[in-house]
Amino acid sequence: MEETEGESVKINTDIVFREEFDGTGILFNPDTGDTYGLNHTAAFIWKSLEAGIGPDGLLAELARHTELPPEAENEVAAFLQELKNKGYLLLDDGR
Repeated sequence: MEETEGESVKINTDIVFREEFDGTGILFNPDTGDTYGLNHTAAFIWKSLEAGIGPDGLLAELARHTELPPEAENEVAAFLQELKNKGYLLLDDGR
């Protein structure tokens, strides 16, 4: 995944994740009051990150549970970049 390749990311521990009954989820940043809705796949990715699976292992984890379209790698990389831009994920050095 080009945008996160070689980068080690971690979940911002200030973020609260709530899984909804239908498998979707919501991220909440109590510092800013911002919320971010997650569809089924995004919630799965978040839970995988919580379980310690890094960016390079996400595609393999997704492939174990669903059929991946060819553009999946770029979409996952873009999603992770968006989470970093919004402060939900941090680089391991704290950025």
